[in-house]
Amino acid sequence: MMRHMTPSPLQQRHPLTTHLKNRTNPGPGLLVAALILIGTLCPACNDPKSSDSDALYSVVERGLPWQPLHTSDAEQLTMSWTFDEPAEKGIHPGWTAVGKTTSVHADGTVALTGNGLVSIQGPGLNPEIHHTITMRLRTRNVNEVRVGWRGEGEAFHPARTYKLPIETQTGNEYQTIAIPVSSLRGTRHLLPKKPGDPSTRQRWSKARDAAEGVAELRVGFAGSGPLKVQLDELHVLSNFDNPEIGKQRLGRDGIYMVGSAVRAPDSLVADIVPRPAERLRMWLAVAGAVSPTMVRLRGLESTLPEQTWELQPSDNWVEVTMDLSDRAGESTQIELLTEGGGDTAIVMVGSVLRMAPAEIERPSILLYLVDTLRADRLGTFGYERQTDPHLQSLASQGVIFENTFAASNWTRPATSSLHTSLDSITHGNNSHLSRVSPHFETLAEQLAKNGYLTISFVTNFNASEWAGLEQGMDIWCDPPAYGAVHAADSLTSRLIGPPIREFLEKHGDEQFFLYAHSGDPHVPYEPPADMMKQLAQGPDGPSLQHFGPEVDGNSKRYDAEILFNDNEIRLIDNTLTATGRHDDTVFAFVSDHGEGFGEHGAFEHRELLYQEELHVPLVLRWPGAIPPGQRRSEPVGQIDLAPTLLGLVGGDIPQAWQGRDLSSSLRNGISDPIEQVPILAHVVHSSPREGLHDEIAVIWGSYKLIAGVTPEGELVPRSLHDLASDPGEVRDLLGTPDASSVQKAALDWGTRRVEQSRAASLPSDADKMDPAKRQWMIEMGYL
Repeated sequence: MMRHMTPSPLQQRHPLTTHLKNRTNPGPGLLVAALILIGTLCPACNDPKSSDSDALYSVVERGLPWQPLHTSDAEQLTMSWTFDEPAEKGIHPGWTAVGKTTSVHADGTVALTGNGLVSIQGPGLNPEIHHTITMRLRTRNVNEVRVGWRGEGEAFHPARTYKLPIETQTGNEYQTIAIPVSSLRGTRHLLPKKPGDPSTRQRWSKARDAAEGVAELRVGFAGSGPLKVQLDELHVLSNFDNPEIGKQRLGRDGIYMVGSAVRAPDSLVADIVPRPAERLRMWLAVAGAVSPTMVRLRGLESTLPEQTWELQPSDNWVEVTMDLSDRAGESTQIELLTEGGGDTAIVMVGSVLRMAPAEIERPSILLYLVDTLRADRLGTFGYERQTDPHLQSLASQGVIFENTFAASNWTRPATSSLHTSLDSITHGNNSHLSRVSPHFETLAEQLAKNGYLTISFVTNFNASEWAGLEQGMDIWCDPPAYGAVHAADSLTSRLIGPPIREFLEKHGDEQFFLYAHSGDPHVPYEPPADMMKQLAQGPDGPSLQHFGPEVDGNSKRYDAEILFNDNEIRLIDNTLTATGRHDDTVFAFVSDHGEGFGEHGAFEHRELLYQEELHVPLVLRWPGAIPPGQRRSEPVGQIDLAPTLLGLVGGDIPQAWQGRDLSSSLRNGISDPIEQVPILAHVVHSSPREGLHDEIAVIWGSYKLIAGVTPEGELVPRSLHDLASDPGEVRDLLGTPDASSVQKAALDWGTRRVEQSRAASLPSDADKMDPAKRQWMIEMGYL
């Protein structure tokens, strides 16, 4: 039986509560804390008598059978323009031609003509309620659509222009172009020097997104030669006009959930029969409001106390909990009413969860991933510098996998493999414009089926919703939640640390799966000076002066960022102890891939399949279940982690997963060896000469074969290394008599695995790279 303590923070009002409730201009660094305030405005939820203090709560149902009452007769939020009738002035009421653009009405359309660029300028939009810009048109000589925007009191600027390449039309057919408002991202730009300012310092603008307000739009069409655009329709669509109850994607400031959108005034009603000691959990936020919006939650014809919230237009997500224990076993009607906020106010009801004491007591799971961390830079794995004192302590309480291999050498495919237990050939998420297919099951989805509240704190777009990795998450926090979209701050562990610790304090009696993805020590290497000083007082790391002082300095800064992250992990782990969750939480520590410092002529990652980019740390701790002090030398793959975690907590493992469940060996200790099987790593390269081409590494015992893959699936050997006698992979054994049998076996297995993976693969979804993501990718070294 696992021991559960009642964490006192559940019965206390957190000091951030008042701050977040009353502020009028929330800063992005504190956004995430808003979604984890249990009982902030719910007195009953802070009463220790309102719940079973010894129970571990799990999710017994997601969503309620809401029925809208449709008391609101508000107009549609979508703005539409059809150009059937000429306007007295300009193109249409609210729209005018820009520059040398000429406009003529004809055939129910407006014809725009000019050279090089034609543009129209029109009304703004509300990014909280408008989601897509669509145009129905036909063009001549146009190869690019441009959407620019300005905020209130600002001028248009090229840095706030979304550019969408389109194919030049040869016929007269109309085409429809759709542009998500979320794609209207800005980038920083140099500001003009003020008259009389003697300073030579460059001044940069803030990278304003459309999310901060669009006072006016400018729609342009660019190409070569004389241009003609016949514009038939233009719409600024709202997803809130006809929302799908319970299934709407809802987002505010980088924090996303699935739920219902309710116009104000309106109400939702649901009939349920609560379980013993049940609590109802949901998150509330407003969109499009211009004044305070009132939300009431009550039980009709029951003794449930009515709860009321006043949501300000600037408020972020507020977590709401209603105690249903008094209604256990009785038919109960729950009503949620909204009013106020103005004509366009929307109340977003996100991630509604019914929670009750767990029928099967399972541990929670905290999966902490450190981006770009190679194993040999950790004292846990024998490094002479003390970059990870807390991880060493944590690892001594569990198991260290000394030879863990990443599924790929960069974030997107590697984290996709981590969450789906599929190699990257199978899941196909190998480019910046692909996404994991929703047909593949993720670890979060499986844990959600077993009653886990699931949440992710991610600071790398390549491991976020953009990559399709929000699947199964009740709440997912993307980089914009931390203000990290434009700031190239690789020390993102300090951004996600506080909200993670707050989540652990507030959800101390619940069964959760928490995925954290921190950016340090990813480039740019910018550690605090005290971390550099602390490491300088100990043993030196490897000297890389032969590569030049810049590389040697980067190596030292890389180590210092590891130390900084380790301290953030210490604070999180201390919170687990303080809340009584240390012993009943599986703590998994892992990286997505490593980092090169010139060992084989490459720097950073996504270059080669040598150990500096593939050998990653993996540590698991679960006191009382995993015997402490284990060091496992058997090779394991990144894809083994998800099934192993499910095995530890007693969940069902999808048959399609390619990884292994190692849980029984871990429970039994080192006396139960892990079966050795081949492991696959894979990357898709792109080069001007070869185009897109695959490369794989097959780990066969202590040997590693690196081979190219032809489009037909044939393997072309490139090198073979014995990692036991040559850990630096200096000697190539390819073609040597002593290694011929291993070479053949690895080639045969690799050929079959590639064939099987290609047969099991599904087309990955596609997603566009907006300007802000592109700028972030450049700053983080991906492009």
